[in-house]
Amino acid sequence: MATEHYTFNYKTFEPGDFVGPTSKRCPLDPGRYKVVKFVKPLIPYETDGIVFVEGKKTGISAEYLAKVA
Repeated sequence: MATEHYTFNYKTFEPGDFVGPTSKRCPLDPGRYKVVKFVKPLIPYETDGIVFVEGKKTGISAEYLAKVA
């Protein structure tokens, strides 16, 4: 019996990274935000983690964020 293997790639962020929105669908205003927590995808086929930034109580999909300098 053959075994199938799958690889899923997703963006990761570390506390202290600075991120900014990449889409108008992002709930953040344009700007630079400091990451305080990153939750990796919990289900193997999900491709976006959740990012928590300073000053916001709810997490944001990593789909709408990118690291900024």
